[in-house]
Amino acid sequence: MIPMTQKNVLFADSEQIILNDLSDFLSSSGYSINTINNYHGLLKAIRNKRYQILILDSHLKHLPSSYSFDEIREYNPYAVIIMMVSDPTLDSVITFFRNRVFDLFIKPFDINEMKNSLEKGFEQYEKNVHFHFFMQNIDKFEALMKKSKVDFEKILT
Repeated sequence: MIPMTQKNVLFADSEQIILNDLSDFLSSSGYSINTINNYHGLLKAIRNKRYQILILDSHLKHLPSSYSFDEIREYNPYAVIIMMVSDPTLDSVITFFRNRVFDLFIKPFDINEMKNSLEKGFEQYEKNVHFHFFMQNIDKFEALMKKSKVDFEKILT
């Protein structure tokens, strides 16, 4: 688990000027920002480092048209994904949220709104980590509860 004092963000966009401007702003706000300009670079980066938040442009070079983030989640299952789009359609928005996209920004967007979304995203990341840990250990918790012979249903009601 990544300590919350280190706020790692991977920012992927095909437009270098957007990468530079947003990266500079977010870095000056205390975030550790890495930038990538294509999908293959994104996959390589997440294989080598855990990021809490991934900010992705919907027109990122080589991004699969299906917008399935299974490959991303395989390497970084807890990551919070924020999408940026220039020309959203109803179908693309529905697809993003079906794939558990945390937030969606339509370009151009207010950079302070992005910063607010990042802060909420870090909170969500922590929830994702704790939920995943709980789900991986639910059988152990259940066994401990049975072994302790405490009637948790009575306690909870």
